[in-house]
Amino acid sequence: METREVNEEVEIDLMQLLQVLLKNIKKIILCALLGVLVMTAVTVFLMEKKYQSTSRIYLKPEVDVTGKVDYSSVNSNNLMVNNYMSVMQSDTIRDSVADELNIESKVIKNGLSVTNETDTQIIIVSCTTNDPQLSKDIVEKTVNNFFDKMKTSLSITNMEILDAPKVNKVPVSPSKTKNMILGGVAGALVAVGYIFIKFILDKRLKNKEEAENYLGIPVLGVVPDIEG
Repeated sequence: METREVNEEVEIDLMQLLQVLLKNIKKIILCALLGVLVMTAVTVFLMEKKYQSTSRIYLKPEVDVTGKVDYSSVNSNNLMVNNYMSVMQSDTIRDSVADELNIESKVIKNGLSVTNETDTQIIIVSCTTNDPQLSKDIVEKTVNNFFDKMKTSLSITNMEILDAPKVNKVPVSPSKTKNMILGGVAGALVAVGYIFIKFILDKRLKNKEEAENYLGIPVLGVVPDIEG
């Protein structure tokens, strides 16, 4: 019997909370919109923009006199992809590029990314910095230095550039859309949290039923609200 009474009391509280939230829905929406506006302003005026430039390198397989692909060279390229990626990110290449561009090596280290397209012999070289021209220059110099090193040191010439790096003036971060959504959600949560805490801490008896439940005696009369 006691369990049933407790469950009913919890259910009534939840319904009251829902009613309070619905009653304050305009405030919640307003706080959500305020959060969107704040995060939009922060994204546009305060967050540092990042720009990315990318180049794609293809490791060409050898072709025999009949025009057929030599599959042993394909397997060899597959095995060498990781080695080429490591060379491209080596201190030697990085320092050489830094000297040519007159920048610190850590700028390249922090911004350069070298990856391999899954199940291909294509290497993707990307760089992200706060300057679109610098991002392009780092990728271009890195690829050129890598090609020169491969030719002079290992006499490897079976590589070609599929996509040359370009100056991309559209920032890749921060994401305005993502931050606006996060701002809206954060604003709504703050409003809901405030309303919830206020509801939990409100110990006032709001109607006759609550008074009877709290006092354990029936209410004999109710004083009506008198509007001035």
